[in-house]
Amino acid sequence: MVEDRVRAADARPTEDELQAMARQAYAEKLAQFCDDQRAYPHHAVDHERANRTWADYYDRLVRNGGHAAMLDGEEQAWRMMGWDAQRVANLRVAIAHVEEGNPPISRRFVDHYLREFGYEPHNGLRRMVERALHPAYRDACLEAERRRRGAIEPASASPYAEPAQASATATAVDRSSADQGAYFSDFIEAAIAALVANERWDGKSGRQARSTIALFELLIGRKKLGAYHQDDLTAFMKKLRFVPKQYDMTRAESRKSILNHVAAGEAAAEKADGKPIAGERSNRTRNRHLSSLAAIVRWGITNKKGKPDITFDKQFAIVSKRKRARSERPATSKDDVAALFAMPTWTGSQPHRGGTGAAVLRARVTPGDAIVHDAFYWVPLLLYYTGARREEICKLCPGDVKLAPIPHIFIDFTDFGRIKNDQSVRPVPLHRELVRLGFLQFVEECRKRGCSPSAPMAQI
Repeated sequence: MVEDRVRAADARPTEDELQAMARQAYAEKLAQFCDDQRAYPHHAVDHERANRTWADYYDRLVRNGGHAAMLDGEEQAWRMMGWDAQRVANLRVAIAHVEEGNPPISRRFVDHYLREFGYEPHNGLRRMVERALHPAYRDACLEAERRRRGAIEPASASPYAEPAQASATATAVDRSSADQGAYFSDFIEAAIAALVANERWDGKSGRQARSTIALFELLIGRKKLGAYHQDDLTAFMKKLRFVPKQYDMTRAESRKSILNHVAAGEAAAEKADGKPIAGERSNRTRNRHLSSLAAIVRWGITNKKGKPDITFDKQFAIVSKRKRARSERPATSKDDVAALFAMPTWTGSQPHRGGTGAAVLRARVTPGDAIVHDAFYWVPLLLYYTGARREEICKLCPGDVKLAPIPHIFIDFTDFGRIKNDQSVRPVPLHRELVRLGFLQFVEECRKRGCSPSAPMAQI
């Protein structure tokens, strides 16, 4: 397991993965730009200037390899291209804004994409992703401007109007084609971005929805939204019972395994001759898939992507109020805890300078004389002494650690991470052993380095 992590530390995204990140970024930023423009239509002049200026900015990054600062002779080249003085001035303002410490693509945004594709972020990978995102951001600005103008300048033939003159046959064919609309892949990213922007979902919900849609298309088949029927939903819910608990929709082997697993489950159910047969998925998990699918479908219907003959009413399964199986699992044994803290990370490893590179990861698990008080060292200790959830600890930032009235961490919703529910907002006292080991000094060092939600303590 450690060796797998070590190999992954030096991995680089493939071109296909970079393009997938760019497509996702395009959909998300376009949805954000269009929503902002619809929310403030009285700022039309500002929207037009921003769309065109930032399209120019990203285009120059595409052309010069991502070099943000002004290059010699660049302004002269703009004027030779026929740009007027105002366009040149606007771009100079955008460049100055970035040079003042306002990156056009946030590190948190880039790190999110890298982690979503299984890569540990570092500056080299970040630059790769940023260069891949520049054309996506440029095109999102241009498309946002095109749609803004389309919204305020009525077209000669409105896309929302029924055809005025058409034969009965032609009208029926056109309406059938329109009803079928788009494939999920055409609008899934825009739908997720909109639901997250409206605070109906968080990032985790979006990732789960993306996986649910991929699973739905795998089990039922890839069709346009309007071509799906109630029978498709019924079949999906039946097949979902037999999907294995662990799978990865991004891997061909895993998708093949899912289909084999489902086929075996359906065969066993058929042999049971009508007798009840238990599937592997819990009702709670099946309801989560159904909720994700319903939200994406409803967004598609609302946004004219197609209208399937599907209703989700009365499809949700009853969830037992008894404790879930995972809640009834025994706590980690003392022997396992002792084995964890007997590893070289806490007893002494090979010297290293910190970070997550392959050499560092090997050093962390190789016995030696060095004990480095970093996130690898502190996170398991915090889990042990606080009893907090893993996600709550890994998203901590220096500002979440308080000294008064006693040293404690304050767990709350933040820009960097979520917590389970409102009841999970709470202060958690720091055990005196954590203080003795120097956790507060570690936090102070993180504070001096300027750690923020885009560079949390767990990433130092």
